[in-house]
Amino acid sequence: FQCDDNGNGYVTLILEPESNVDTDVIEKNFTLVIDRSGSMNGDKIEQARQAASFIVNNLNEGDNFNIVDFSSDVKSCFTDHMAYTPSNQNAALTYINNIESGGGTHIADALVHTISQFEATDPDKANIILFFTDGQASNSTPYILEAVQDQLMESETSVFLFSFGIGQNVNRALLTLLAQQNNGQVQFIEAENLLEDLTRYFLAINNPVLINTEITFEPDVIDYIYPYPYPNLYKGQQLILSGRYNEAQAVTMHIEGSAFNLPVNFSFDFELSDMNDASKSILPKIWAKQKIDARTLDYYLADFDEQEIIQAEIDSVSICYGVISTTFTSFEDTGTSGTIPTGSPMADTLGSYTGLEYEPLIQEALSFGVDIRPMPFDKNIAIQINTLDDLYQEVVIEIIDLRGKLILQSIQQLNGKETQIEINGLEDLHSGIYLCKIQIGTEVGTYKIVRM
Repeated sequence: FQCDDNGNGYVTLILEPESNVDTDVIEKNFTLVIDRSGSMNGDKIEQARQAASFIVNNLNEGDNFNIVDFSSDVKSCFTDHMAYTPSNQNAALTYINNIESGGGTHIADALVHTISQFEATDPDKANIILFFTDGQASNSTPYILEAVQDQLMESETSVFLFSFGIGQNVNRALLTLLAQQNNGQVQFIEAENLLEDLTRYFLAINNPVLINTEITFEPDVIDYIYPYPYPNLYKGQQLILSGRYNEAQAVTMHIEGSAFNLPVNFSFDFELSDMNDASKSILPKIWAKQKIDARTLDYYLADFDEQEIIQAEIDSVSICYGVISTTFTSFEDTGTSGTIPTGSPMADTLGSYTGLEYEPLIQEALSFGVDIRPMPFDKNIAIQINTLDDLYQEVVIEIIDLRGKLILQSIQQLNGKETQIEINGLEDLHSGIYLCKIQIGTEVGTYKIVRM
């Protein structure tokens, strides 16, 4: 793989705590926060009730728990966290069965109410919030984030907040920031998968064995590590880390964290390889997939201009490493049959294709249309520009790499409503994604183009 300059070596580490009856797990102060707004009506609220019942039936002895549900108002099963006993379990199940949907989506009030209940809880337990919503919040993102941090300071506590976005109408930036700022993770799921995904994820985080995880390497020779920040370790769940290195050598990995309110650390020695091994060729793809996942979260938090660059970077990694990113794929079936050239970075994964089409980056509507062929390209591209009126003014065309470096600039003349422009001299470009910027007057269109 000659896709980047991050190092010739790839390392993947799989960490899995022992999973047996003798493995001690950290007890939890656990709250499930349920969105019961009007948009949750029908099958979604029924799945939410089933998932909540499953969670209540699968907590651990020694846990404290509560159920909070919200729409325009906030309610909770108990006034505080309660011990997980048969009587409290039955009370929670009855409460869940009576949850009905209706009203707005007051996320700030729900989270402030939830966090306030952690004020007097046991510091030897892990404070975990599992929160899900399917809609847009009634307040702005900055307001909600500030309200959460203010309540955490007032309660003098910290939490692990796991947020779930259901469907296409959620504020992804908000849910991502809530998780990242509060030691958690974010997941986005389809409405029809609510029950399956939520219960599966609960089981993954139900048994923490190491929290506030920190991982270091000695010597410090492994970079570009994903995922980061490092998540907690849970009984029976694998943590897969991927990174890059330049030189083969002996390395010691140190894992630190806390368990039962006490510091814990482990050390492991291993050797970084100095040769190519075909049997390990999956490692670059694992690293690429984890980078794509990390940059996808960055995308949700970025402003519009930065989102364009991140989206192009994700597509570039996807193409060069042969890892398909369904969220950010920029290729469509055009009905043109063909075969990917031998040696293409995509060949071993895609095999053959039915036509790859460039797609303009998201932008405001323009008064001109653009068609760029062929795609992917080899040595040159042909650009057709269509305008509503006869135009004879200048058009500025720029080819830019993903680091923002200008590769080529060409100033051409429009010739009426349809103008054909040839851009040559691109054969020295590396394989991957580039941006083609086309400016006519004050209007600018930016398009992703692919070099084979």
